Amino acid sequence: MRLLLALAAGLATKAQPQAPLQGITTNGPLVHRQTFDYIVVGGGLAGLTVANRLSELNATVLVIEAGNDDRKDERVYDITKYGAAFSSDLDWHWPTADGKAIMGGKTLGGSSSINGATWTRAGREAYDALPRFHGGIQGEGRWAWDSMSAYMRKSEAFRPPEAWQVAAGAGYNPSFHGGNGPVQTRFSAGMYRGGHQAAFVQVMSGAGVQHISDGAGGVGAGVGWHASSLDSGNWRSSSATAYWTPVEGRSNIAVLVGHVTTKIETEAGTTVRAKGVSFSGPSGNGTAYAGADVILAAGAIMSPHLLQVSGIGGATELKAAGIAPVLDLPGVGRNLQEQTMSTIAAPRVAGYNVNGTGPSNMIAYPNASALFGNATAFNQGVAANLSSFAEAAFKAGAAVSAEGALAALQIQANVIKRGAAVAELFLDGGWPNGGLGINMWTLLPFSRGRVVSPSSSAVYPRIEPNFFSAVADMQIQAAGVRLARFAFASAPLCDFVGSETMPGPQVGGDDEALVPWIQYNFGTVSHPLGTCAMMRREWGGVVDSNLTVYGTSNLRVVDASVLPMQVSAHLAATLYGVAENAADIIKDAFVARRTGLAVDVTSSACRRARTLFW
Repeated sequence: MRLLLALAAGLATKAQPQAPLQGITTNGPLVHRQTFDYIVVGGGLAGLTVANRLSELNATVLVIEAGNDDRKDERVYDITKYGAAFSSDLDWHWPTADGKAIMGGKTLGGSSSINGATWTRAGREAYDALPRFHGGIQGEGRWAWDSMSAYMRKSEAFRPPEAWQVAAGAGYNPSFHGGNGPVQTRFSAGMYRGGHQAAFVQVMSGAGVQHISDGAGGVGAGVGWHASSLDSGNWRSSSATAYWTPVEGRSNIAVLVGHVTTKIETEAGTTVRAKGVSFSGPSGNGTAYAGADVILAAGAIMSPHLLQVSGIGGATELKAAGIAPVLDLPGVGRNLQEQTMSTIAAPRVAGYNVNGTGPSNMIAYPNASALFGNATAFNQGVAANLSSFAEAAFKAGAAVSAEGALAALQIQANVIKRGAAVAELFLDGGWPNGGLGINMWTLLPFSRGRVVSPSSSAVYPRIEPNFFSAVADMQIQAAGVRLARFAFASAPLCDFVGSETMPGPQVGGDDEALVPWIQYNFGTVSHPLGTCAMMRREWGGVVDSNLTVYGTSNLRVVDASVLPMQVSAHLAATLYGVAENAADIIKDAFVARRTGLAVDVTSSACRRARTLFW
């Protein structure tokens, strides 16, 4: 033990920067040529979570964020200003090849600083399937429900609903939630209580969507009230306020804002090693070096883009773009999954007051049985067409092989058979046009797309989502629109609204009428993922179960791009769980590296060694 203590004391002081940095800086030259233990690319939801936890070590951490520190901007902190940041300087607003756009937060906190603050988890069947993508066993290991639910609880400080919120319908099971985490979660002080939400529950329950009082416990398919990531003042609780603000005085962590990471600097060997990163900004260009790991947390669009412009991706595509290949990893940028949204709307009846300001918190999550009345025919249709879905993905460049795509799609189809929700009906209390709206989207699309960088100097990659390339996605979309229209037309919800204005009575209710309307009017949900999938390499995976990029020794990805498939929920709560999980993986590797112990988180030696570092 004395030898271990001496070893830790000596090694823990290495890899310090020449002039230790802390806090927020916009000064690129101050970072240039400095060495840090960890460089985190992206100060968004996952990046700040990981950086916070790594700064608990006796290690130095640098975060590089393309956006600025906008915590005092009302478009960020004031949830009632939701939407004001869209298409602004706070939004990447990535254009897609089909003329749509995907939003993403370009600010400290990333999308957690501009999203709708909805706080939901998927059912356990989604998380239990994740190990199967990388060769694990269904329901076992650190990425399955039992582990992921613990990490999601670790991230949150949930506050029970107040008496008036319980009376309005909010439910709460204390065993489902964490009470001491960084992210403040609760039911909004502006929670709607005018009666339309309870009416929606009644209609959905009658349609076969079970009422769930608290959907955070592993049963996600149902209808009910959901919480938001808000603090006691009803201000937004983002990764910037939850994971950065409390630690910005620490002497071993700094955030360089307003600078874009342009390249991962690598050196060849038996495996590729990430030496550091190059960046650019108003103060000029620079390079920072990593003694331990480079961690990409730039999101499902920019993380694969950065890998590709750094020479990590499919060698054929890289050469065609004029990029010299460093590592042939064809899965980079493939397997893109984004959700499609249709909006159904009706005006409020005269004199009806929604009695609240939002954000909206009423959501229905029908599974295939509830959406189609009987899931048998839908599941049989999916099974019969999986090979064609996989072949379409391969031909579109969205999969490295039809066989790999088929294997991944079969796992997703099994999740649906296990009862996962396939659509979301999000009841909005004041939009569009002051009425009531239902934003409906497909949760588990079978269509696959890709992100591909056209050149080494490209600012944005080309995004090809291939929406509705799998017929099952349109079947779900159309059925979801029909269910939303049914809800507005059914008692008691119909007592709160007038005649439907969107799509309107001129659009019929069968697929012949709905499909063209959907195709012309749909929007993106801005929940992209899957482009650096935690999946078998031969299937098109990019990272292993430790989130290390295949073929590298110290390059990791920690963001939505590692999820191999969508989950039936808004992404924030899940991604905090992913990042907390990843932080422990990296911490254990740090201990092993500094002490020479094997990475075995259950060993007594490893537990003792941890106490030396955090």
